[in-house]
Parts: sequence; C-alpha cells; structure tokens
Amino acid sequence: MREQAITNMVEGLAELHVEHLKTGVGSSLIAYLSKKESEHKGDWRALAAAEASIFAAVCKKILEELDKDD
Repeated sequence: MREQAITNMVEGLAELHVEHLKTGVGSSLIAYLSKKESEHKGDWRALAAAEASIFAAVCKKILEELDKDD
C-alpha cells in the first residue's frame, strides 16, 4: 500500500514537471530538489535513492510525451 502511494506521488510529480517543461507554468521539480539538496543534512544515500526514483519517473514521462504525435 505504501509503495503504491509513493509510486502515485512520484508519477504525479513527473506529470507536473513535464507540464512545467512544456508550458513554463508551475514549479520546477529540479529547482525543488536542488533546494532540498542544499538543506540536506543526514543520510545522503536516502536522498540519492529518492532522487533516482523521481528522476526515473520524470525521464519515463518525458519519453512518453516525446513519443506522442501532437
């Protein structure tokens, strides 16, 4: 159940980020992560794992959008 909630959240973030890339509207996920990195004081492995998961979802969503015929 928890894993599904995390997956849903990450996919939602990926969709928002792709929308930001396409329209320039809304917040940038990359800017948010950069801010979190600068504030980070602790387990770098946990931060890196979270970022890797988010970046993988973002990359997947970008590829899906690039494959669409507009």
